[in-house]
Amino acid sequence: MSEPSLDENRGSMNPSTPTPTRHSPLLQPSVQWTLAVVLTLCFVTLGGRIASRSGTPQSEPIRDADAKLLCLDLNAAAEHELSLLPTVGPVLANRIVQDRQQRGRFQSLDDLRRVPGIGPKTIAEIADYCCVEVAFPQHAIAPPQDAIATNQP
Repeated sequence: MSEPSLDENRGSMNPSTPTPTRHSPLLQPSVQWTLAVVLTLCFVTLGGRIASRSGTPQSEPIRDADAKLLCLDLNAAAEHELSLLPTVGPVLANRIVQDRQQRGRFQSLDDLRRVPGIGPKTIAEIADYCCVEVAFPQHAIAPPQDAIATNQP
């Protein structure tokens, strides 16, 4: 068999002739050096920003000393909400809910000590996130009916 010949009329090439190859423009040395310099500058700038932020403390929002970022009411919170508190998992959350159902509402955060497994350390950990809303009886909020009747014209 003979090798295919170059047909000049149709533009086909003989396989023995080297084919021209197209190189990506990214393979040119000048482009590679430019990309290397640009990437290096980006990494240096990014590294400098990260290093400058890690040395200085983040600014915190200005708030009152007694203000809390989150106030999860221990008397109203569901078990899944309590389990999200630091050092309180699903087991302690279940115990808190069970204690609240059996013994009644918490009057203060320190009342959590009556729950097995919760001590001063746990209370200190969750104190910034919890509060206890004390329920007032309805008659303590509303004025007596006789006071309302005497003020009518």
